[in-house]
Amino acid sequence: MRISTLYLEIEDMLAVIIVLVLCLVAIVSGLGFGTAAGLRFRPSTSTSNLRMADKSFDYLVIGAGSGGMASARRAAAYGAKVGVIEQARLGGTCVNVGCVPKKVMWNAATVNEIIHDANQFGIKVEGKVSFDWSKMKEMRDAYIVRLNGIYSRNLGNSGVEVIEGSAAFSGPKTIQVGDDSITAKHILIAVGGRPYMPDIPGIEHCINSDGFFEVRAMLCIARWAGRAWSGRLIPT
Repeated sequence: MRISTLYLEIEDMLAVIIVLVLCLVAIVSGLGFGTAAGLRFRPSTSTSNLRMADKSFDYLVIGAGSGGMASARRAAAYGAKVGVIEQARLGGTCVNVGCVPKKVMWNAATVNEIIHDANQFGIKVEGKVSFDWSKMKEMRDAYIVRLNGIYSRNLGNSGVEVIEGSAAFSGPKTIQVGDDSITAKHILIAVGGRPYMPDIPGIEHCINSDGFFEVRAMLCIARWAGRAWSGRLIPT
């Protein structure tokens, strides 16, 4: 009787131990801990956990201008997981409202000057020479859109993820973009600058360098407050 009772007690203890082990496995699985002992557990996907960090990167760049994109691609080339946040067009000031469109317009003016001086070099230009500002703007803008696409493909080919939106710090190494929370080990702020409109009489009649590239008709005299790419330009 004592032996039978002992067997029953041992069986009861084993049953309790098995139940405890199964409960422990269930708890660990629910919390999404590792893959110990060859078991594969599914990580938690609760909304609260996802909201804490929707995305995570080794290196996060705020601003997809020339400097930001160059830094992002270089980091990705060394194996880092990289993301870039941009609220406007890729390329920053230089590509969209700076160096590139400025040089296109400068070249258009240069071509016009050469045509008018052609006779001095023995080149005869027949008929009246005309200039279509709106056509030039259309072709210039199309060229910039093409560059935007090239930058996008280069980032994609480098494995850099582009995140569209405005960035704001919500905590240490945590960025908020809309409803998404993004964390990163390292964050580069490469947002560039914006045109400064001085507080002077008549400033309400002026446009900045961004607005200049939106002009659809030729101006008789163009004076604007610009950025560093075109030097220190002051309205007069």
